Amino acid sequence: MPLIPKPPRAIEIFYSYAHEDEELRDKLDRQLSILKRQGLITGWHDRKIRAGQEWGREIDAHLNTASVILLLVSDDFMASDYCWGVEMQRAMKKQEAGEAQVIPIILRHTLWEDAPFGELQALPKDGKPVKSAYWHSPDEAFLDIAQGIRKVVMQEIKEQWLNEGDGHYRDKRYAEALTAYEQAIQLDPNNATLYNKKGDVLRDLKRYEEALVAYEQAIQIDPSLADAHNGKGSALENLKRYEEALAAYEQAIRLDPTHVRAWHNKGDALRKLKRYEEALLAQEQALQIDPKFPNAYNGKGNMFRDSKRYNEALTAYEKAIQLDPNYTKAWRNKGNLLRELERYEEALTAFERAIELVPDETIYYNNKGDVLWKLKRYEDALAAYDQAIQVDPNNLTAYIGKGDVLRELKRFEEALLAYDRAIQLDRNAAYAYRHKGYALIDLGKWKEALSAFERAIELNPNYPNAHHGRGNVLYDLKRYQEALPELERAIELKPDYMWAWHNKARTLDRLAEQAHEKAKQLGYR
Repeated sequence: MPLIPKPPRAIEIFYSYAHEDEELRDKLDRQLSILKRQGLITGWHDRKIRAGQEWGREIDAHLNTASVILLLVSDDFMASDYCWGVEMQRAMKKQEAGEAQVIPIILRHTLWEDAPFGELQALPKDGKPVKSAYWHSPDEAFLDIAQGIRKVVMQEIKEQWLNEGDGHYRDKRYAEALTAYEQAIQLDPNNATLYNKKGDVLRDLKRYEEALVAYEQAIQIDPSLADAHNGKGSALENLKRYEEALAAYEQAIRLDPTHVRAWHNKGDALRKLKRYEEALLAQEQALQIDPKFPNAYNGKGNMFRDSKRYNEALTAYEKAIQLDPNYTKAWRNKGNLLRELERYEEALTAFERAIELVPDETIYYNNKGDVLWKLKRYEDALAAYDQAIQVDPNNLTAYIGKGDVLRELKRFEEALLAYDRAIQLDRNAAYAYRHKGYALIDLGKWKEALSAFERAIELNPNYPNAHHGRGNVLYDLKRYQEALPELERAIELKPDYMWAWHNKARTLDRLAEQAHEKAKQLGYR
């Protein structure tokens, strides 16, 4: 039998019994010894009240905290005013409220079926009394009882881990939530909902491949679980597998046509596939189901922004924020849109609101730094990038932004250090080498700059900025014949690349001058 994960808190078991049955209670308690030794349960009964303690208060306290209440039923139990009138009544109220599980343990023959607990599942098997001819010995009966109690305890422990996971997830403590859900799965490996919750945590941890596996496990157990198909779509979308994501969302909708998040997510996948009209219809369908669903307005905003309908995008983001003033993604998207519209002060306000809501999200500091850079508030921008790095020391983008600001401040050596740190974090980041190349140009290190741009091109041959950078270095080295094809390649990859066109013109001027000079040397007058 696999090792049972120790619960966050041992399950407290309360014994309600008549003192005439004390010997039988002790036998049952001994049968449960293994669960105590494993740290899974603690048992409590009135004989544990110490001298000087007020017995009624102690019994009440333990009845309140017990997760499992055992009613040790016999004629003496049924005849006891305290067992019947106090403990049993309190136990049944807790059972009805879902605060505890009450298990009748039939010790001796008595008329119990018409009692308030008569509808509950009794132990031992079929409610056959411990002291009866049905059992070869009381030990056999108590073993059956212990096995039944163990099943209940396992369920209680699973619920504990599930509640722990849900609490951690709500508080965005994703690593702790993942541990809790995995413990619950160990206790109930055929529970689709648990795998779905595990997938949600892994997705939020950006571990998308693992999240996909968890969602597929949930679907294998319960193919009709719409949430799992929706989660699978989300994992696939984050892996940029948009067509597969769309299929998963559509399956979720087939299973539950009112699944508002699946409609919203479908719209988002369609937007990424540039199927804008269909994307809008999906978001509208989500709003038809729930007119106050802010995510759908945010999704509409993203769709309008991608299709360059900027005024409508801004209106949609503002509607999302109106519905949920704490909707961080809508604040960020609004900020990004305002930045594109060159409304930098308003963008800055939006990003600062996002930071206020989620101060440990590094990307919002990056966004703030970008806007401050546009506003030429370089020292403030530098502080924003440093905050991003403080939150996440592995934030490559923040190091790039920091380097760019340091270049503007003419602190070229420090800029170079920032770019080198970015490259340490990801040696395959072509754009980090491109930025490093410009810092090396600032320092007059032409050959090293050339190597940096060449490395960027090696990593991404279709990177127009890297070809442009290499062309600039070759121009500065007066190698105009080599510079020209690099600038032309940059233009080919990005036809509206203004600086590439400008530098191509400069290069052609130099080549023309060289040609005229050569012609003069050959006798042209």
